[in-house]
Amino acid sequence: MNGKLEQLQQSVSQFATGTMMELKLLVDHKGDDGLHDSLENMGRNFTLNAKLVTD
Repeated sequence: MNGKLEQLQQSVSQFATGTMMELKLLVDHKGDDGLHDSLENMGRNFTLNAKLVTD
């Protein structure tokens, strides 16, 4: 169980870092238009990754 918790913590950390980098790129290049769709996709991907780690 402890290993899975560490994996989840690492996944959350990577997700947060990736999200910040993607948001910066989006704002720099696309403005607000692509922001909503990208946030939805990132959330969906994170949910799938979390399910894989916790199953």
